[in-house]
Amino acid sequence: MSFLDFNVLDIECIGLIKKFEVLGRLIIENLKFDDIELIFMEKDFKDRSVLKIITQNEIMGFIVK
Repeated sequence: MSFLDFNVLDIECIGLIKKFEVLGRLIIENLKFDDIELIFMEKDFKDRSVLKIITQNEIMGFIVK
């Protein structure tokens, strides 16, 4: 794998991250206010809340802007 391949991969990953941020914002903007707390406190199969996953992975951009 060459340096050029890594640059292309890096650019693609940055593009995907931006698209996920837009998708996350659109989903949150279209939620009913009363449902937001319930959704953020839901747990996954490892017993982690959505809010905990967001804060642990430093993806606050999905909920703050």
